[in-house]
Amino acid sequence: MMIAYLAMCLIFGTTFLSIKIGIEGGMPPFFFASARFFLAGVIILFYSGEPNHSNN
Repeated sequence: MMIAYLAMCLIFGTTFLSIKIGIEGGMPPFFFASARFFLAGVIILFYSGEPNHSNN
């Protein structure tokens, strides 16, 4: 249970950190948040081990 809590703190903490970095750099706030979520989605997609849909 504690590992899940720490993982959620890390995930949401990086979102707020990326928004802060984006604002300080002059970018729109949702740009870095969406980039972080996109990267997380790609990592989860590869981590999930989705089978290859080939015609074998």
